[in-house]
Amino acid sequence: MQIVSDFLKTILSPPFCIQCHTFLTERTHLCSTCIAAIKPVFSYPLEISKTRDMPIYALSIYDGIIRSLIIAKHHGSRTASTQLGDLIADHLICPWQQYDCLVPVPLHWTRYAKRGFNQAKIIAQKISAKTGLPIHELVYRSRKTAYQTSVDKNNRIKNVSGAFCLRREATEQFHNARFLIVDDLMTTGATLRAIARTLNPCEPLALGAVVAARVS
Repeated sequence: MQIVSDFLKTILSPPFCIQCHTFLTERTHLCSTCIAAIKPVFSYPLEISKTRDMPIYALSIYDGIIRSLIIAKHHGSRTASTQLGDLIADHLICPWQQYDCLVPVPLHWTRYAKRGFNQAKIIAQKISAKTGLPIHELVYRSRKTAYQTSVDKNNRIKNVSGAFCLRREATEQFHNARFLIVDDLMTTGATLRAIARTLNPCEPLALGAVVAARVS
């Protein structure tokens, strides 16, 4: 039955590369040529405090198809976030086994109500399905902030300062856990740094972050 189902799906909805629209022989998002065109970046050590750095694992620089998929969230495209999650799960080189759980960067409830989804959570769900790492939404936004990309670089730390809170049960239940924060884009790193510092009461044994793209 599965073979028949896959055959009908291919006939009724044939797979095409979302970038160049080439027909694909298997159900994936990009052809091998467009995958090869993604510009990879090395992991980046983001300073959390004077004594601690956090590695940032990014699939690509903020360019090409990855940039297009990230921007699509502003137009209500849940599918684009799903595609980003699949690409990260399938192609990002990250030591997944070194972490205990995924912590998606949260949206403020007003922005979630308007958009209808959290792109970071959708990406985390795809990573979880591939790696087996559970998702725990331990951090929430206590106030609405401007989009980091719309804020001057010198004011991005101030924009997210005090914007996140740790859920009450997290400190005890996730003491000494190894957290992998998930977001779609890193610009200056202010948001990821703020999330990492919010998790600090858990006294994490390890902190890392995964993003689809990195600007800096």
